[in-house]
Amino acid sequence: MKKSLIGLLAAFIILAPGCERHKVKTSLQKMESEAIVFPDNLICIMDGEDVEPIIPPYPSTLVIYADSTECSKCRISNYFKYSDLMAHGKATRRYSVLFLISPPQSDRDPLLEYIRVLGLEYPIYIDYNNEFMKLNAHVPENSRFHTFMVDDQGKVLLVGDPVANSEIMPLFEKLTNDTKN
Repeated sequence: MKKSLIGLLAAFIILAPGCERHKVKTSLQKMESEAIVFPDNLICIMDGEDVEPIIPPYPSTLVIYADSTECSKCRISNYFKYSDLMAHGKATRRYSVLFLISPPQSDRDPLLEYIRVLGLEYPIYIDYNNEFMKLNAHVPENSRFHTFMVDDQGKVLLVGDPVANSEIMPLFEKLTNDTKN
């Protein structure tokens, strides 16, 4: 009995990474199955002001998405880690960086005020009605799939955060260097 229990435990430990790899592969395939669509009714705040929500027409966009289950303020506090990336994208016109936040209803007004007070140089897009996930049911709910790059047609090119993951950065650089102006 004890040996079979240890055997089951060992099998679980050995198989778990395989199952996890399968889940990741399935999630990535699901994301690649359809184009990403951005809602028409986004609110955009830049330099502390509400502005027209226009996504720059660059060849690709790095999307940094926080849904209503994530800490919106925490995600925004990471905004500054992307400053160099945002400046480079704007200077080269090869990609944009899009912060998209779908805050929980209880956080909406305080979050908008917080973003306005910060007066951030680059835009933050607010999705009040969680339209992004309604339009993109193929995006997994797991937040590790919420940073990704899309081309100008919404096709997913890369999943992962180039700032937070050193293994993703070379892939991101290759994609953005291969992008034609």
